[in-house]
Amino acid sequence: NINIPGRFEQYRLDDTTTVILDGAHNTQKVSALIGRLKTISMDKFDVIFAAKQGKDIQSMLRLLLPVTRRLYVVEFYESQDTTSKAERADHIITIAKKLGFDQVKYLPTDKIKTVNSGSNILVTGSFMHLKTVRDALSFRTNATASKY
Repeated sequence: NINIPGRFEQYRLDDTTTVILDGAHNTQKVSALIGRLKTISMDKFDVIFAAKQGKDIQSMLRLLLPVTRRLYVVEFYESQDTTSKAERADHIITIAKKLGFDQVKYLPTDKIKTVNSGSNILVTGSFMHLKTVRDALSFRTNATASKY
């Protein structure tokens, strides 16, 4: 087995909450992620999602809809060595609502650590925001990487 950071990384936050980090950043990768999710027995996820500008967000979200309980949209920020720009959260939220997501809202990055819904958490859409989310969730709890 080879473990690739940002590809189906799994953490246990507590006895009932699993966090999966996957940098699926296009329709093909989101489709593969959904296929992998179907191999494990879990309820729907609270999804923390961000994407770069120019991505097919509508198709990505359409694939995520059946496995999503709540959708939290975040934005990542450029660093000096990054030329990628995040898609605006309001644009992603508009697309999500048109697709039929019932519970969708903007989540500022400094509030990520407050996501504690008693639901499993899936973080996806871009590699660019995985570190921010990982750091926020690890700060809240002593999450440990797990293989399933």
